[in-house]
Amino acid sequence: MSYLERLQRNSRKYVGGSPSKGSEGGFDPFEGGSHRHICGNDALPDHVATGLDQLRLMPVPRRVDPAAWSAVVADALRLEREGWATQALALGWSELDLFGAVTDPEGDPAAEGLAVKLGGRRVLAMCETFATIADPGGGRCWHYRGNNEGAVLLWELGHGAG
Repeated sequence: MSYLERLQRNSRKYVGGSPSKGSEGGFDPFEGGSHRHICGNDALPDHVATGLDQLRLMPVPRRVDPAAWSAVVADALRLEREGWATQALALGWSELDLFGAVTDPEGDPAAEGLAVKLGGRRVLAMCETFATIADPGGGRCWHYRGNNEGAVLLWELGHGAG
C-alpha cells in the first residue's frame, strides 16, 4: 500500500471521516516566519527546526493527497509548538521516530513517525518508548517508536524521496 493510500485510509478512521487539522485557537500551521519552539532552556536542534521551517513552506509532494498532506504538516508543526518534539528528542526519540514517512508501497507502515500517525489527535503523554494519544470519544492509543526502517523525513519528500 502506498504512502498516499495509507494517508487516505487513515484519514477515514478519525472524526468525521477526515483528520482534523489539530488547530485550536485559530492556529494556522502554515503561517510564515521561523519560530522555534523552546521548552525551558531546551530548543530543537537547528537541523530539525530548519526542516520544520522547510516543511511549513514546501509544496505538496507528488502523488500525495493535498488534504492528507495538510493534516500531516499540521500535526508535525503541532508537535513542535506544544513541545512534544523537544521532549521526545530529550527522551531518545529520533527525528524519524517523530517526522518519518515511508514512501515505498511495500514498506512497513509501522515505520512511520508520530506526525504521520496522529491524524489530528492530541498527544497526552510521552516516555522513552511510546506516546499516549487521545482518540476521539475519550479513548487512548499508543504509538511506539523505534522501527523507522525505510522512512524519510517529511521535509525530504520533495527531494526525490517521495
